[in-house]
Amino acid sequence: MESTQTVCSDRLRQPYLKTLVLLGALGLSLLVPSLLPKMANAQPLGTCNGPGGHCYGYTNWSGAVHGSVTEFQTVPLYSANTSNFIDNEMWDIDTVHLWDGVEYSEVETGESTWLGRTGNWYFYAYELPVLGMRETPLYQPPSGDVGNYMEYDVTISSISGYYQITMINTVTNNAGFQETFSAEGTVPTQIQVGQESTNNSCSVNTAQTAYYQSNEWQDLHNYWHYQTNGGQPYSDYPPTWNWLTVPANGNYGGFGETYSC
Repeated sequence: MESTQTVCSDRLRQPYLKTLVLLGALGLSLLVPSLLPKMANAQPLGTCNGPGGHCYGYTNWSGAVHGSVTEFQTVPLYSANTSNFIDNEMWDIDTVHLWDGVEYSEVETGESTWLGRTGNWYFYAYELPVLGMRETPLYQPPSGDVGNYMEYDVTISSISGYYQITMINTVTNNAGFQETFSAEGTVPTQIQVGQESTNNSCSVNTAQTAYYQSNEWQDLHNYWHYQTNGGQPYSDYPPTWNWLTVPANGNYGGFGETYSC
């Protein structure tokens, strides 16, 4: 990968001061067939055939990284019952290490309706070989967050070997939450941003359009770069992922959207 321009970030994000480098696309590694996009994959309403029996609308970038960042809006999400959920989120996925011998290790964070609970929740979750699966609802978004962009950071410290997940309100610049836990030797090989739903029937799960921007990735030397290509989009219609401005050199990671019903 060859650098074309260096840009200093106007914010200090923990745990590192990011040096943002606009450069060529994140180098593609071996793509995993189960995660390859289907450009037209509409499924019958009320059914989801993706991983875990869920439906998705996202874009995916492949290549080994030490972290990722996206900003997306907090928006109203709705599930008709507490047996279903719909969320907007970012995933860092390790396609090499299987957490349970079958499924990829991953870390994720965002906003979701929640199984067994009412309302919307900020959350983080992971599936790791030793720690296993953990899904943690943190707190419900204050009314003042709705419509504002939250910045979600996932990084691995090359010194401690720990993941750190941070959410920052881009309006107040205050940290909404920060969580740290062992990466257990995992290294993300894919970044995804978008929407996940347990049921694509509009009478069960709905979500207002949310916009995504400032998509970034951290290389293995801990330098930060904006995404400069659109990755591999995938949509189950619904949910739907759509690029309004495809990432390219100079546009700060592009501008995308998710919507459901």
